[in-house]
Amino acid sequence: MNNKTTNVRYLAQLALLAAIEVVMKLMGLGSVPVGPLYMSFLTVPIAVGAMTMGPTAGAILGGVFGLVSMKDAITGVSAMTSVFFQISPINTFVLCVVMRVLMAGASACCSACCAAWTTRRAGAISSVQCPRRC
Repeated sequence: MNNKTTNVRYLAQLALLAAIEVVMKLMGLGSVPVGPLYMSFLTVPIAVGAMTMGPTAGAILGGVFGLVSMKDAITGVSAMTSVFFQISPINTFVLCVVMRVLMAGASACCSACCAAWTTRRAGAISSVQCPRRC
């Protein structure tokens, strides 16, 4: 019974990436202020999880990121999302959670497509990138 959801290694990697995500968000390590907005590096653990573990893990990690962002919108930590939350809580939920889950799924699908594309054309790509010099 080697199901992915009961595989200890898979669950440990997923929990570790989710913990990294939460710690980066709570400690402020994943955001760089650029004027009144913040540039976020919090999508890096999500993209890594989606590319290495598949779209399901990416969707779970995206959901964690979205729920933490939704908490910031509710508590008023993030100025922009708290304004959105005051205007429309349902649309803010879609913006914070649903879009992050879809972003992780898209990242996993793009990774799978690029991996399939490069394995078929590895010789052509390597010859273009590193031409032989005689």
